Amino acid sequence: MIAIITDFGSESIYVSQLINRIKSINPIEEIIVITNNIKKHNILEGAFILREACRYLINGTIVVAVVDPGVGSERKPLIVETNKHILVGPDNGVLYLASIEEGIKTIYEIDIEKLFIQSVSNTFHGRDVFAPIAALLSLGYKPSYFSKSLSSMNKIQLPSVKIFDDKIVGEVIFIDQFGNIVTNISSNLLKELKITYNTIIKVKIKDSEVKLPFVKTYSEVKLGDPLILIDSFDLLEIAINQGNAKEKFNIEVGETVSLLI
Repeated sequence: MIAIITDFGSESIYVSQLINRIKSINPIEEIIVITNNIKKHNILEGAFILREACRYLINGTIVVAVVDPGVGSERKPLIVETNKHILVGPDNGVLYLASIEEGIKTIYEIDIEKLFIQSVSNTFHGRDVFAPIAALLSLGYKPSYFSKSLSSMNKIQLPSVKIFDDKIVGEVIFIDQFGNIVTNISSNLLKELKITYNTIIKVKIKDSEVKLPFVKTYSEVKLGDPLILIDSFDLLEIAINQGNAKEKFNIEVGETVSLLI
């Protein structure tokens, strides 16, 4: 199976071109799309979502990750064999979090000339390099056939949480299509600090301070009311029951969120 994650947008022509390029080489391969709605050029968000998605992909899946603002530059095209999957994409950090979590076996730099492709666009390696590589891998070709091994890859890390006597300072790392605000504050950290459910927590979002109930489910508050909970990523999330927290609090990925304790 081949899985795809990109920042192309769900209605982009580029998505169909990438998929059709795979199908032109291996027409019977199963393809699933994880998402095409990574925020444009946001490598960190792509790396985070790729890591989370890989946790639920069957072993042996070939994953094509194209969040590639440096396409056509000197950044390397990679194949990374892990203990669970084969990851294909640019060497800009987007593959790093998933690779480290799964355990790296071998890192390869793709030799584009060995793909025997007549024309490779300088602006669309997703279609002209990564898609053909994924298709050939799905047919049983070994990465070493068109790659050379590397000793390292570019790294990327999620921002760290800062803990003070009176507050926890985190950061927004993802906002989903419902407008739910996902932070880098983990459930384990809240447990360590003995912050429990069914309490009211003062939260600083940008320049405003709000008191929010810490609950287990969205439905524990009235429709339209804000809340905080631990989401399916096992991270602290700010949400509104059947509403859009991003719009209400006017916040973006990369901005800080503080719990005042």
